[in-house]
Amino acid sequence: MKRARYASIFIVEAILLASSLSTATLYNPIRDIDKVTQYFETSLSNSEDMIKEIELSKILGTPLFKGFSTIEKKSNIISEDIDNIFNSYIFDGGALDRILGLVTKELKSAKNSLYDTDSLDYAPTGLIIKFKQGGTNEKFVFHGIKEKISKLLPSTTDFSIEPVFKDNSLPLTNTFKIIFPESIEDPEKIITAFKNNPAIEYIEPDYVYMLTSTYPNDPYFSYQWALNQSNDHDIDAPEAWDYERGNGSITVAVIDTGVDYYHPDLSSNIWINTNETPGNGVDDDGNGYVDDVRGWNFVTNDNLPFDDSGHGTHCAGIIGAVGNNGIGVSGVCWNCSIMPVKCFIGVGTTGIGFASTIARGIVYAADNGADVISMSFGAYADYQLIKDAIEHAYNKGVVLVAAAGNDDTLLRMYPAAYPEVIAVAATNQTDGRAYFSNWGSWIDVAAPGDGIYSTASYTNYGYKDGTSMACAYASGLAALIKSQNDSLSNEAIRTLLRSGAESVSSNSYKYIGVGRINANDSLHMIADVVARLDDGLDDSIVSGNVTIFGTASGNNFSSYTVYYGSGIYPSSWNIISSSSSPVENGVLAIWNTLSLPDGTYTIKLSVAGDNSYSYTAFAVLTLNNYASKLHVGGSGAGNFSSIQEAIYNAGYGDTIYVHPGMYSESIVVDRSVTIVGEDRDSTIVTQSFSTSFPPLPTFYVSH
Repeated sequence: MKRARYASIFIVEAILLASSLSTATLYNPIRDIDKVTQYFETSLSNSEDMIKEIELSKILGTPLFKGFSTIEKKSNIISEDIDNIFNSYIFDGGALDRILGLVTKELKSAKNSLYDTDSLDYAPTGLIIKFKQGGTNEKFVFHGIKEKISKLLPSTTDFSIEPVFKDNSLPLTNTFKIIFPESIEDPEKIITAFKNNPAIEYIEPDYVYMLTSTYPNDPYFSYQWALNQSNDHDIDAPEAWDYERGNGSITVAVIDTGVDYYHPDLSSNIWINTNETPGNGVDDDGNGYVDDVRGWNFVTNDNLPFDDSGHGTHCAGIIGAVGNNGIGVSGVCWNCSIMPVKCFIGVGTTGIGFASTIARGIVYAADNGADVISMSFGAYADYQLIKDAIEHAYNKGVVLVAAAGNDDTLLRMYPAAYPEVIAVAATNQTDGRAYFSNWGSWIDVAAPGDGIYSTASYTNYGYKDGTSMACAYASGLAALIKSQNDSLSNEAIRTLLRSGAESVSSNSYKYIGVGRINANDSLHMIADVVARLDDGLDDSIVSGNVTIFGTASGNNFSSYTVYYGSGIYPSSWNIISSSSSPVENGVLAIWNTLSLPDGTYTIKLSVAGDNSYSYTAFAVLTLNNYASKLHVGGSGAGNFSSIQEAIYNAGYGDTIYVHPGMYSESIVVDRSVTIVGEDRDSTIVTQSFSTSFPPLPTFYVSH
């Protein structure tokens, strides 16, 4: 039954996540099972790269298919598993044919995939375990742990334990991966047995992440609206190139499906490890990787990080395609170096990768000289292994940039939502939020991500959509800034990206950061100034006297002022406090809110530099001094057009009255509120991701 349960998750994801980019339709997994069945029947029968039925059964973990024509209708299992979707995976793009790629193409051969087994289901084949510092040794790992697992799983005897990282420095040295030859049916049994052990810091499955793309003489430059267009909803790249075009000493690591390093628009910008002698079979630089001349392939553990999918190459072209070379397209940073770090295997037009593989890639990039790491992938859960790798890179001064996700939700995507990372949403050609882009107060900036033309594998070019592309634009700008002044800290560069951003066309409550990045403005205000509000302010619910923490400092610091404004993009600002004394991770101001009405507010920190420029940081929060009543579909004050918008503006303990009508929307409830159908007979609230069929008209949610 356990194996069937994991298999059903595969189907539910295929149905629900399909709407993120390719269609506005969201299938009901029970009502529309026949539509999904028909889709799979047609797609499989027409596939040119068919796999055998027995292989398909092994991949799914249960014989869900009869031959290649019929899907068993396991709607009861599907209904049970909907609540697990957001603990699983996030697809960059989300079209059903991309999930079908899991079945029909890339994952047929375990030897050429990121999996260490001959079959695939969604029970993990590996567990990550990290020991507390002090007292852990090789003998303990390979004997004590192995013995206990053998007792827990007596039928599983052939497994191994290996270090996750080659780096021997703390805190990475005590992290290991337990590798099983086959998928284990009950990983929770092992996790439960070890999680309270005083010698263990954490134990978790090896989770899966998905990928979330001077006028030059390049002939396809006119296709690149994000760099330059007549209505100026671009990043002002030509103006910036008059000032800076990039430096080959600045390296951007692309954690992705690899990079086509033979591509004529990329080959001369590919990072070269000059401390390694090509082809001699020796680890010349002693970094633990033999002949890693142009990066590393962590999927197959070799020195060939070639992109056979196209996603990584597309992102690499946005960042650093050679500019003004008479061919193809231009990258944001014409001359920076691209370090290919392959952590994902291509699946259709996206990719899939394990947490352990990704963590290794991040650490490799940081340890081998990357100035910027571009991460166009994510998951909706906070996994400690990835967090450890992120902190390692951040502490080395690396600028970390990640995609916000493509599901039009305020759910936090990781690694983008980590405080060390610059989270990037996507805009369209009218400077509005791209309809698929995730949103929320945790996002730093936005960048173009809709209809983006760039390089593709095997010397090709093509269009892609997604926050993956937006992430690449922000990464390219970070490299351009670093090229102009390589002494700037990662926080100073974050400040410059946000401070140079232009306001976006936002007529909704869906916040996508301070604005769309502008390369020209950010470059011209380069200075050593840091403006940052404490991450605890973002999405917080406050009352009374609010202490505002943050940083206002830098060698070019002059003074700072803290403001508040009503809403997520205020039209006017009110001063809270100002000072000419720098602050480093301390108290910036005390905000007395008792005279203000409850609702959504934005805090703005403006730091004046000694160069006449101002550098900004923002935080969106909810003021909740009094229990309030909000309305959806009604009229007058306190009325909102959608349930999600009302929740976003509600405080703890507030009541939301939903007026007569039918509301079909995906909602995320992240605070304790009461949601009431104002008229029980005529108000129906349907939750797209609810396990209740049909949903109740009146319900109470506690968080």
